Amino acid sequence: MRFAFKVSLICLVGLIILFLFSCQKNPTGPPGIKDLFPLAVGNYWVYEGKICNWYCFDSEIREEISGYDTLSDGSSVFIKRKITFHSANLSDTIISYLKFEGNELREYLNKDYGCQFKILLEVPLQIGAEWNIDACFCAACPVEVAIADSVETVENIAVPAGSFNDCYRIVTCNCPDYTDTRWFAPSIGITKLTVERIWGSATYVLKEYRVR
Repeated sequence: MRFAFKVSLICLVGLIILFLFSCQKNPTGPPGIKDLFPLAVGNYWVYEGKICNWYCFDSEIREEISGYDTLSDGSSVFIKRKITFHSANLSDTIISYLKFEGNELREYLNKDYGCQFKILLEVPLQIGAEWNIDACFCAACPVEVAIADSVETVENIAVPAGSFNDCYRIVTCNCPDYTDTRWFAPSIGITKLTVERIWGSATYVLKEYRVR
């Protein structure tokens, strides 16, 4: 009786292990949107940068996932706090709200205006992919020029936080007014960001981060 029980237990454990292995994600398949960008309370990214117009000065940006909230439509979102520190001991803070919706990572600037958002990422993420940044289905939304993100190539990036392979170079161009380029490492986040404006330029690189 005891022997039969042990055999049954061993078979059960074997079936569980087999089931777990069969449920593992295919590493060669396209990642889902939740695999691309790590959203968890406590995650943060710190960037060191230099802004240049008629002169250059240092700047630092800290982005962190600080908690949860709810949009006006009742959907749950992550709170993102972005703090920019300037060399003149000045800082400013911007609060926004992130959530996955279908194949998109969306950012809301106002939780009470949940029908307007920016699309930060869209899957499948691949060279040649494009998506419009701003989306709005509110009756009172102003008419805006459609601006698109485009994935140009995949590159390896070395920054103070480390070396990251296969970073997607994503370009936002509202030329000639501005061009933003960011290098995105799946499961990590933005590793490098450059900004080109009429007034000058800025470059930020990832200095430290924590994701889980």
